[in-house]
Formats: sequence, C-alpha cells, structure tokens
Amino acid sequence: MGIVITMVAIFLIGKENHLFDRSAHINAYFENVSGLGVGADVMIAGVLVGYVDQIGFPGFYKQSAQSFGKIKVVIRLPYNKLPWLRTDSIARIDSKGLLGDKIINMSLGSPGRPELVDQDTVKTMESLDLSTAMEKAEDVLQHVTEAVQLVQDFMKSFTAQGGDQSLVAIAKSLESIMKAVETGPGLLNRLIFSKQAADDFENSIAGIDQILRSVQRGPSLIHSLAFDPKGAELLDNLSAMAQGTKEGQGTMGRLLNDPSLYDEMKLLLGNVRRNEILKGLIRYSLRQKELMVERQP
Repeated sequence: MGIVITMVAIFLIGKENHLFDRSAHINAYFENVSGLGVGADVMIAGVLVGYVDQIGFPGFYKQSAQSFGKIKVVIRLPYNKLPWLRTDSIARIDSKGLLGDKIINMSLGSPGRPELVDQDTVKTMESLDLSTAMEKAEDVLQHVTEAVQLVQDFMKSFTAQGGDQSLVAIAKSLESIMKAVETGPGLLNRLIFSKQAADDFENSIAGIDQILRSVQRGPSLIHSLAFDPKGAELLDNLSAMAQGTKEGQGTMGRLLNDPSLYDEMKLLLGNVRRNEILKGLIRYSLRQKELMVERQP
C-alpha cells in the first residue's frame, strides 16, 4: 500500500512539474543574477511553465558577443510551450511576492516572428535592482539637499546685504505705478480703462490694416515698388546709380568726389560774380554820363 501511495505521489508531483513531459532548454544571459537560484520559477506572461535548470559562467572560449561578460541561465520548460516564445520574446528577472524571491518572466512573442527551438537563446532585459535604485535615490536626495542649502545661503547673503529691503521698495514702487495708472489721467489709464480710447486704438489698427491691404492690392507707386518686378528693378537701378555716384562715376559723382572740380566751380562762380559787378559799374558810369549830358544847357 505504501508503494502505491508513493507512486501516486511521484506521479502527481511529476505531472505538476512536467517531469514526464518532453522538455526543452532555452538559454538566457544576464549581467546580474543576484537572488536567482536553481529551481526558481519560470513564467511566460505570468503563467508558470518551467524552472531554472542551471546557472553558471559560459565557456570562456565559447562566448559570443551576446554572452560575453554575462551569466548563463538555462531554462527548462515543456516542449509544447515553445510555440509561445518567439525571436522577439524578452526574459527578465522579477521578484515574486513580498519576500522578494526571484523568478524569470518571459514575454509572449509576436505571431509573425519565428518560434524559438530547443537550445535557442532568448533576449533579456536587465531588471531594476532595488539596491541600485536606492543608491540613485540617495544621490538625487543628496543633490536636492545641496541645492536647498545653496538657496538658503543665497537668501541669507541677500538679506544681509539689504536685498529684502530693496525688494520691498521695488514692490512699493510697482504698487505706486499701478495706482497711478489706475487713477491718473495718463495715456495708459485711457488705453486700459477708457472704452473710447480702446475703440480709437482699435479703429487705428483697422485703418492701418486697410492701408496695408490697399497698398498690397491697389495700383499705387508703393505697391509697384513693393510687389511689381519692374518696381524692384527700378530700386535696383537707383541703388546702382547711388553706388556709382558714391564711387565718383558720372558728372554728379565727379562733382561730389573730385575736390579739383569743386575748386574750379568755385573759381568760375567767383569770376562770374566779379564780371557782374564790373558790368554794373560800367552801366553806372554810362548812366552818370548820360545824366550830365542831359543837365547841360
């Protein structure tokens, strides 16, 4: 009777743990397997399907780029569960329950991807280690503490130099300005509180907009200069003429840039002026002679 009970127990345990099923082995490589032991549960999308069969270092001279510097974990699972694993499935070490027992959880693959077969390697993702997370949190907290201390030191220095009084004075000045704007007869008061001023401002904007639209659409000189290719050509010609004049080209350019021409022009004008004076004197002399002749008896 005892033998029968033992055989039944072995059968039930073997069936539960898939000991009598055809098994497959899948390899996974992790940088850190701390807390994971042989016999740990292996799940696919949270469903128990197998266990960790082996944990160890891969053969040093047989390492690939995927396995170099990592720990090899051999996963054992029923052969009929392999179709659920595809080449894009990912294995990760997770914690089970509050006690933190480590397990391996693998994701379901995409239907269009090839299935994994016995002795294939599944992709892995490193899990967040609690101790590492605590260290990072401590670093962040330390930086925050230092930042708060810097702010406190700055505020102490700012207050010691009378900065708080300056802020109070600035606040009072701003308050006075706002009161003056609110109650005073200035332009800002009218723009903010006067409906007539707001309407006038809106009408002015509308007028400017109408002028701009007229310039854009109407056949005016400004429209031609701004939008007509001939107007642009005219502006280019004027610019070229101005540049040529500046460089001394043409009559106007020589007059503006050649000092000798300026001196000659000045001399010529001076001669003309002297000739006018001489002609005036001659006319005056002739007139005097005519008067003397008329006075003789």
